[in-house]
This record gives sequence, structure tokens and C-alpha cells, in this order.
Amino acid sequence: MGLTTKALSFAGKTLKSAFKCKPKPKVKIGDTFVTFKKAKTMGNLKGENIQYHAKPELSIPIAPATLQGSKPAVRIRKNALTGKIDENVKEEIGNVSIRLADRYEKALPKARAEIESVFPGSDVSVRSKGANSVYSKLEKKVKKGAVIRSDSAASKYIGDAIGGRITMKNLTQTDIVKTLKTIKIDNKALTESEQQIVMKFFRQEPLTQAELKIAQKYSRPVKIALAEKQSAPVFNQVMLSSLKHSIETGATTIEKLEKSGIDSAIIKELKANYDKITPMKIKELENYTGHQGIPYFTDRQIAQLRELQLATGNHFNIVTCPDAKKFSGALTDLEKSAIKDSGYTTAQFNTELSDGSLAEIQIRGKGPFGEVEHIAYDSRQEKNTLSHVFDEYKAAAKDLDEAGYKEYNKYLSECYDYYRDLELGIKATKPKLPEKFNPILSEDNMIRLHNKDAAIQDELKKGFVPHISIAA
Repeated sequence: MGLTTKALSFAGKTLKSAFKCKPKPKVKIGDTFVTFKKAKTMGNLKGENIQYHAKPELSIPIAPATLQGSKPAVRIRKNALTGKIDENVKEEIGNVSIRLADRYEKALPKARAEIESVFPGSDVSVRSKGANSVYSKLEKKVKKGAVIRSDSAASKYIGDAIGGRITMKNLTQTDIVKTLKTIKIDNKALTESEQQIVMKFFRQEPLTQAELKIAQKYSRPVKIALAEKQSAPVFNQVMLSSLKHSIETGATTIEKLEKSGIDSAIIKELKANYDKITPMKIKELENYTGHQGIPYFTDRQIAQLRELQLATGNHFNIVTCPDAKKFSGALTDLEKSAIKDSGYTTAQFNTELSDGSLAEIQIRGKGPFGEVEHIAYDSRQEKNTLSHVFDEYKAAAKDLDEAGYKEYNKYLSECYDYYRDLELGIKATKPKLPEKFNPILSEDNMIRLHNKDAAIQDELKKGFVPHISIAA
């Protein structure tokens, strides 16, 4: 493919103005960087592989000659004969990805301020989806049959262009003691002896068979109560912000809410702090967990969200599985979708920001596994979001047959459960990777590779120049 001097000139102007990079974007020909100004004097440059590098070691194909457009120059879809995506179509996906990433980055400051104001006092981080991530998601959609005619249509496939994460604090043994003293199971408080037995169980102290039977009976209800204690500050803010949005849009009134099934403590806080609450509209909520996992939002909290829907008329989809049904085997398709084979555990919701854009906000604990759990899935899906540091891991993950991958997911799920216990203040034993698997697939190695990659990327970012590379 050839790249004309005119196209290079325009690409330089577009990237310089769109990304405001310091230092400014350049063209890389072979191993040499040149400025766009110098590139104009070099005549026609030809190459088979033109890539835009928004990050070190990660790039996407582009067509600089059509980068300046407001929509794809060709209809984006896979080839009906081959079932694959043609190279010129991949380049247009790249162009769309750059334009959308620029749009999302410009919206980021306002989105960050709004999300932080909804959750004051929480550990909140907010980011916009970059060009590489946008490309990966659009490519996946096109492989599945999507047809994209415009940037706006492409943006609808992205959805979580703005992403937020709320990291909750870990609980302590003091929290466990307080919970054991106040919890009621089947409307009955635990005796002092039962409290001590459960506490010994959570500390992994020796138990008699009779004590173990008692501990196993009560441990899960206690963990659920602890989960609710951990997530309560964030959950309450979700309720308060959603209620204020409904009041401001005329969907309800405080007087009507006082007669609803919403917790009176929530209504009391709404009235007392109304002017300090930032409104927020929920569009969808997923409460994911593994087969044995402890969710971040409990059944009681989900019931309150359903009361919110009834009281406000804001009917959004809730993907969750009631704990009472989790082990019954008689689940609806929606309930089944809330249970992840890999143990993936998070409460996440899509919200409509004040400017109409959508954001996805994840709620999770401090455990490091949440930073690396996606590696297995991304490897199997052949996403372009993993650097070369993960090549050995990716190869091992892709080599697993379906039975092997199912067993590996069981191990990953046990890792999630391990870290979830630690978040709740409970002592736990880290699971071991079965010997049949390549050691590179262990949770320890996943974290090691993640940390190694983070360190490498931090080093590569020093002096990194976003650029177009051209294979001579």
C-alpha cells in the first residue's frame, strides 16, 4: 500500500491537533523518526503496514488518507466470502478508533468530576477508553457480524467509553466480631458459642467435627452479611443519587418515596443531605460472581434496587443470581449469566452522565487478582490489548482444550474466592495450580507478568512519541 505525501501531511495535522501530544506525533520509517514537516519533502512513501502507535508496543492499522473524515470511508464489515476482515476495512476500524478515543478523552475531565461527586469519600478512578481498546472491541463486534456505517454507530458498540472503578476498603477482624454479634440467621441471633466457633473457622483454627458442622452452617450467611457491610457506603450512594435523579426529573417526590418500600434510613439521608447529592441515572446493573463466590451486592441490596425501580419508574436490567437459588440448579438464563465460570466478581453498572454519554462503573475490592483476571479471557479471545510480555502465557492459555479450560477456570474461580475472603477480613489459603497445567498459568505468574509489564510500560512511556510507523 502506498502513502502519498498529501496523506502524510494531513495525518500530521490531524494527529497534532487531535491529541495535542508533547512531544508532537512523528512518522517512523523503518527505525528512524522524522517530523511530518520533513516527511513532506521525501516524496511518496510506500509500505505494506501502516500503524498508529498510541502506546508503546501496542498499535492499530490506519489509513492516514481518510483519517480526517467523520465516518468510515468504506462500510466496515467482514468479507462475506472469506468470513475475515479485509485489510482496508481494518484500517478504517483503526481510523474510527482514533477519532472515538479522541472524543472520549475530551469528555474525560467532566466525566471524572461528575463520577467523583457521586461517590464522595470513595477511592474512585476514572479513565477513557484508548484507541487500542476501542479497536479491539470493534474488531470483535465486526467478526461477529456487525456492520458499521458511522462513527456514532461504532460508539454505540463501545458503551463503556468512560470507565470508573470504586475500590472498597477491606474489612477487619473487628468487623467480623461486630457482625457476629448482630447478625440473625433464620430470625435467630448466634449464641456466644456459635460466634466463637465461626470466628475460629475464619481464623483457620482447629475445630472438632461437631464445631466444623456448625461453622459450615453459618459461614456463608456471615460472609454475605460482611459483604453487605463492605459495600454499604457505595451502595447507599447509588441509591441516593438515583433517587435524586428521579425527583429532579419529576418521576417521583420525597413524599411518595416515604410511602415506598425503600429503606427508611436511605430516605432520611436523602432528606438530610439532598443538596449535597449528585444525581445519577442507572441504565443497567450486573452483579457478577463465581459459582461459589460472595457477591458485592447482596440479595437484600438488590431487593432495594427493585424497590427503587417500582418507586421511580426507572426500569433497568439487573443481572444477578439470588444466593438462595445459586445452588438449586433451577436458574433462569439471566440468573445463569450472572455466574461466571472464571469466578469474575464485581458489581458494575452503566450510568448515563449529565451530558448523555454512558459510563461503566465497577465496584470491587483491593485484591490484586482483579487487575489480572482478564488475561486468560483476553488470551483466548486473541485481543490486541496484551503486550509481548504475555506471549508465553497467551500461548499456554490458547493451547488448552475446552475441558482443560473449564478446569483452569475452576482454579481461577478459587483464586477469586481466596481474595474475596481476604477482603472480608477472613484468613484463607491460596489455591495451587493443578500440576497438569503449564506453571506460567498460575495466579502468581499472572500477577508477576502484570507487574513486569507495568514496569516495562512505565519505562517505555518515558520519551515515547505517539507516531505512525511505515514498513518500507
